[in-house]
Amino acid sequence: MNKRKIIGVIVVIFGLIMVGGSMGSVAQYGVAAPISMSLIVFVGLALIFWDKIKTWLS
Repeated sequence: MNKRKIIGVIVVIFGLIMVGGSMGSVAQYGVAAPISMSLIVFVGLALIFWDKIKTWLS
């Protein structure tokens, strides 16, 4: 695995922890907190699958 994929896995794990933690604050912030934290997960997945995304876009 190269560095980008390793960092992507770390970002996805961090994002999942953040989404789980923000689920407890749904009463205070609504669904905005889990949705915004799930963007971290999408960035991590983009880092992991960047080669496939790049070939799909071109």
